[in-house]
Amino acid sequence: MKFLPLMLLVPFILSACGQDVPPGRTPVERPVVSGLETGVVSTTEHSAPRALVGTVQRPERSILAARLGGRVGSFAVREGETVKRGDLLLTLEDNQAEAGLREAEAGLQQAKSRIAALRARLELAEKTYERYARLRQGEAVTPQEMDRVFSERAAARQELAAAEAAGRQAEAQRSAARIGEGYTRVTAPYAAVVVRKEVREGATVMPGTPLVTLDSQGSWQVLAEVPESSLERIRLGDNLPIRIPAANLQLSGKVVEILPSADPRSRSFPVKLEIPDRPALRSGQYAQVTVSGSPEVLVTIPSTAMVTRGQLTGVYIVEEGVLHYRQVKTGREFDGRIEILSGLSGGETIVTAGVEKARNGARVEG
Repeated sequence: MKFLPLMLLVPFILSACGQDVPPGRTPVERPVVSGLETGVVSTTEHSAPRALVGTVQRPERSILAARLGGRVGSFAVREGETVKRGDLLLTLEDNQAEAGLREAEAGLQQAKSRIAALRARLELAEKTYERYARLRQGEAVTPQEMDRVFSERAAARQELAAAEAAGRQAEAQRSAARIGEGYTRVTAPYAAVVVRKEVREGATVMPGTPLVTLDSQGSWQVLAEVPESSLERIRLGDNLPIRIPAANLQLSGKVVEILPSADPRSRSFPVKLEIPDRPALRSGQYAQVTVSGSPEVLVTIPSTAMVTRGQLTGVYIVEEGVLHYRQVKTGREFDGRIEILSGLSGGETIVTAGVEKARNGARVEG
């Protein structure tokens, strides 16, 4: 009986406490921030220039290859040297070519000697036949003797004709041997610059082995790889800005050729641009060709709206008068504005100035 009053008192106290807490959310006292400038996130159409990779080269490059097997004797030129058409570049030592020429020379000489002997024989046979023909008119020789000298003349004619044909063949063989022997002397096909020696002296080469690389003299070109997305903005005759860092040059290149087929690996089209001659230019130098980019819609904000925390970047968004910090991913920066790649879509109200005073969850005043 002693505990009954206490048990009746507990529900009464709990009931009384419940009446002091009103239904709904408990009000939160937010800090107030003033002196902030706000603005709406905008979207703009922008055509950013695009830098393409190019290579400086001569309009014509040739790789001279061996036409016969042999051993590289000696080079008559150095890399970087300028040569004229017909200048000797290197020699190949090939005993077979020299032996073939000597053999062809000997065969031709033998054929000429035989032709001379057969011509003398034919001349004698012709005179004998004429003498016998006169004697036959006086019946001083028999028909059998006449037939014999006639046959000898015909045989002499046939042998001479065969010898002359063999002589022409020997002449052709000597010409071919001379050409083959000439292949041991590799000469410049045009005025050029020696770019690179592809073999060393004393090396053994086979037919088709590269020997030396030449670049034609005169103008220069830049070969640029243009992706499909940029090709439609390039036309023959266009002048495009070109930068060559190694030569410290800023040039204008004229589009002179657009190759119709793309590289299947990179999906890019080779485009050739003609550039003026400069002393600092060298084959193989890196070049940067600038083309106009395709129009694209960008989400941008003023650079003053950006908040950096360590390696994180973000902005303060104003929603119903309250500040909310939101992380964003940035892109390019131009004209005092920053491109936003993700985190904003445009139309949001953000703090554009005074971000150092902004606090997440604070209420904006003024």
